[in-house]
Amino acid sequence: VLGEWGGTALGTSPGLITSLRRQTAHENVTVRHWCVAALRRFGNRAAAAVPELVVCLRDADDGVRSVAAHALAELGRNAESAIPALVETIHDSNDDVRRAAISAIARIDPHGQHAVSEIARGLDSSSARARMHAAEALGGLRIAASSAAPALVTCLRDDNAGVRVKAVAALSRVLPAEQYLLNALGVALHDAEEEVRVEALNSLERYEHAPQNVAPHLIAALRDRESSVRFRAIELLQKFAPDLGPMIPAVSVAIGNCLRDPSELVQMRAVRASGMIAHWTHRADPRLVNALYDSEATVRLAATLALARSHNDPSAVDALRFRLADDHAEVRVAACRALIECGESASVVIPTLIHELSDSNPAVQLDAIAAFDLLGERARPALDALRAKTVDSNPDVRAAAARVVSKIAERDSIERQ
Repeated sequence: VLGEWGGTALGTSPGLITSLRRQTAHENVTVRHWCVAALRRFGNRAAAAVPELVVCLRDADDGVRSVAAHALAELGRNAESAIPALVETIHDSNDDVRRAAISAIARIDPHGQHAVSEIARGLDSSSARARMHAAEALGGLRIAASSAAPALVTCLRDDNAGVRVKAVAALSRVLPAEQYLLNALGVALHDAEEEVRVEALNSLERYEHAPQNVAPHLIAALRDRESSVRFRAIELLQKFAPDLGPMIPAVSVAIGNCLRDPSELVQMRAVRASGMIAHWTHRADPRLVNALYDSEATVRLAATLALARSHNDPSAVDALRFRLADDHAEVRVAACRALIECGESASVVIPTLIHELSDSNPAVQLDAIAAFDLLGERARPALDALRAKTVDSNPDVRAAAARVVSKIAERDSIERQ
């Protein structure tokens, strides 16, 4: 209640903060917790409580330690004397307490004048856990910890993979996205551990302003031995592709090589990325077109979905027409939708879509109805089949069919007017 009262309680009881300070040492953990929480609500008016809050950073209870760090953060520079204790707290066994301590240091010492050098000393600790915590804390201080970048780069050669991961993450936060950071990330991309390489790729995402500088690193990562690295590299290449200009052909070829990747997940990601590039360039990679003939239905389905809107590529459109006779209903419906988006005549796809309305799988029926919706008024020849689905046993199918029939009827009404 006192914590919620805040300033009102303080105005009516000048001795309240003194009482709260005293009770932070109470034997009952709940009392300690709520007294510290109340002091936090008072902000700078509780500046005299810094010594008690510092003691609470060593409390046996995780919650008390965490809220004490948050209370010190609220005091800002009035809590500078607490920095040494907060630096110790970044090595706390509890994640929430460590994060609260890092946040407090950033609030109290926003320019890193007092804390950075102290935290950076932890990078030389004989304990791998301490080195990880130090790197994590420096990353939390962001640009204020830029002076510690050389020490973090040294940590990229640490014997412990966890330290290297934390160092990569920290470097991407404390340094601007420029060449120095890119060189460091290039080293991390050759690390022996998968998690370090993935973290380096995640950091490369910051280079949206200079995608051509990171594209070679991403293309090289497509040859990584771990599928998670290849998958992430494809994701980033797809994201950067619209701004890669003359590098697009090289990126298209590199991603195309992943269409036969040993990992099905990587294959699917490559299919999707190749489809997006085909949409931007209006030219489908031949390997993506070939994927329409793959023995695996999932690969054919993904390729079919990816090739939608390949307006100026006759080979892609021809291959999509062939998929109208696919063995799997999902592929047939996807081919219909892709052809519709490519501007294909309604008469080519309507017979297939009408047939799929009688499929035993409601999901296939719904996809077919959605394709009719995409056709709009061109779906009139299928009205009888659609009306029949408005009394289907499945409520979702009934509702979807009713919406499409209603839209077509509405257009007819407008035309008659």
